Amino acid sequence: MITPEVTWQTVSEDIQILQANGMTVAKNLNDLTNTVHDLNGKVDDLIETLNKFSTHVDEKFYSVDQRFEKIDHQFDRMDQRFDRMEGRVGNIEKSMVTKDYLDIKLSDLRSDLTLLTSKEDRKLGTLVHELVEQGRLSPQGAKKILALEPFPQGS
Repeated sequence: MITPEVTWQTVSEDIQILQANGMTVAKNLNDLTNTVHDLNGKVDDLIETLNKFSTHVDEKFYSVDQRFEKIDHQFDRMDQRFDRMEGRVGNIEKSMVTKDYLDIKLSDLRSDLTLLTSKEDRKLGTLVHELVEQGRLSPQGAKKILALEPFPQGS
């Protein structure tokens, strides 16, 4: 087996190399520590920003929920008003006369009026004949009166 020759000079050089490497490792560790520290700060800033955003979104959702509750309340009031109106319309429909009912009643009224007018016309005819017999009305005057509407007579 071959052993390298160790001298103070080689040991000293090795120590210098190790020290230089150690300084490089220490510097790299220090840089890494600073980088991790910077990342922690950025992560904290990101978490704070996300918390602010989350709070803002929660406030907006609460605001929207409040508006929907108001709209729901308004719809409830409208439903109550429509229910009252439906009741009133139902009462109107119950007491309202139909066209058929009105047609029948008007037809009955017309028949009654025609019958009454016919009776009055007969009374008038009787009165005119009585006046002619008493000599208070001429036969020509009686013809004119009896020829008038609503039931003209030709005799």
